[in-house]
Amino acid sequence: MAKAIKKNTTKKTAKPAVKKSAKTPAKKTAAKKTVKAAAKKGAKKTVKIAAKKTLAKAGAAKKIVKTAAKKSADKKTGAKKSVNDTKNIMIVGVGGQGTLLTSRILGGIMRAAGYDVKLSEVHGMAQRGGSVVTFVRYGTKVAEPIVEEGQADVLISFERLEALRYAHFLKKTGVIVVNDERIDPMTVVTGAASYPEGIIEDLKKSHTVYSIDAMSEALKLGSSRCFNVIVLGMAAKHMEFSKEQWLKVIEDTVPAKTVDMNKQAFLRGYEGK
Repeated sequence: MAKAIKKNTTKKTAKPAVKKSAKTPAKKTAAKKTVKAAAKKGAKKTVKIAAKKTLAKAGAAKKIVKTAAKKSADKKTGAKKSVNDTKNIMIVGVGGQGTLLTSRILGGIMRAAGYDVKLSEVHGMAQRGGSVVTFVRYGTKVAEPIVEEGQADVLISFERLEALRYAHFLKKTGVIVVNDERIDPMTVVTGAASYPEGIIEDLKKSHTVYSIDAMSEALKLGSSRCFNVIVLGMAAKHMEFSKEQWLKVIEDTVPAKTVDMNKQAFLRGYEGK
């Protein structure tokens, strides 16, 4: 008898399938909000950083512009100051009165003081009696040697008529220092013109004038040739240099044998003795 084959009737227990949890609509919305908030926050931070950088650049640019403007203004102010601090001296006289030596002494003391100096000499007639004009300009930086009308600070004149002839070059606050001496120009000598009277008195009506009979004072010192240094001594009182500076430059400029006499001449005009 055939054996009956038993079937395994034991049922296998099926393992429940693990389902992926599905996100609920609420969770999805919350996730989206979180992402959106993070993105918004990140964007704001990025914009803020960018804005900060832009402001920093703008500030730097503004600082550069401001610095450049200041430098430009300082440069203009410096140029203006250089022009404004230039002093103008005029020496006028006639041929043979020592205008050249006087201008050399002036140029010497100004250079010794560290100034930029420009000198220019204009001759009328290259002989005794011809008009001679010397311009002396000094300052931080002097552009040209010529003194314009109305710009002279000091007008040194070795003769009365020459002071009258060039008085219009003087500025309103300037002074005239004049040697009270008459030298007839060629027109007067030939009779073509007459020598004006009361020149110094007329000049005093519209200008500050200091006069001295320098020729008489020079003769008291033993030589008429030093009269120009007497006039210079009087003019020196209206300039910024000390008496010691003047005496030093005179010693360095005039011939050695005339040093003492010229120093005395200078003091005669400077101190009135």
